[in-house]
Amino acid sequence: MMKMSPQGIRTLIDSEGSINTIYDDQAGLPTIGVGHLLKKSELSSSKIELSDGSIIDLRKGKISDRSVERLLADDLIPREKAVYDLVDVSLEQEQFDALVHFAFNVGIGAFRKSTLLKRINARDFDAVPAEIRKWNIVTVGGKKQVSRGLANRREVECAMWEDNCKPSSVSSKSRTKKKTPSTRTKSTKKTRKTKTQTSKPAHQSKIITLAVTTGVAYLGTKYGIDIPAEWQTEIESGIVVIGLGGIAVLRRWYTDQDLH
Repeated sequence: MMKMSPQGIRTLIDSEGSINTIYDDQAGLPTIGVGHLLKKSELSSSKIELSDGSIIDLRKGKISDRSVERLLADDLIPREKAVYDLVDVSLEQEQFDALVHFAFNVGIGAFRKSTLLKRINARDFDAVPAEIRKWNIVTVGGKKQVSRGLANRREVECAMWEDNCKPSSVSSKSRTKKKTPSTRTKSTKKTRKTKTQTSKPAHQSKIITLAVTTGVAYLGTKYGIDIPAEWQTEIESGIVVIGLGGIAVLRRWYTDQDLH
């Protein structure tokens, strides 16, 4: 029999919350641990009897973290069995987790009678998310209203289901993703080569221009020479060209020296 995965259990705990003391849930029902609705017999006796015969004591009004874990594991058993027995088609792990997550919230009886289950067994998988989302109503003070908390929970279940509801499309996406990195790597390498070939002269030009501009400004200030802007630009351009030419000559000379 399938079991809820560790990731599915963590998601369930995130959705339900985990509280070590007795509290009222959204519908005003006494609850403890991870969404365990307390029966009248458990409240009156101040104890919870687990399926293995062990007892969780409620007399202190608080239970340990270990007791919360044991109680959740015990509560999952009938939900897991119900989903396994009632669903007639093969399920991926995430799909199974989504349905256990759903049944944990709405109850086994409601899941058994739901149109959701009928859609799944009819292999109408595309209709499943819409059926899940219908279960977002809560009764407060005798009035039915949309619950933001339940709506968010339904979205979590839809996401869990849709991750694996169409294996063929998932496989197609995986193949596409495998091809993409090699293409990107090639284009990146080409880009880098282009940048390497062109970036040095541009960088050198900027350095020379900055040096010339600074030098001209310094001389103008020191000796009171007012150099027209157009002359300054021409001077800078000329010196940049001379500077780049000098760099090229020196580079060639050093290369020749290395060869010898």
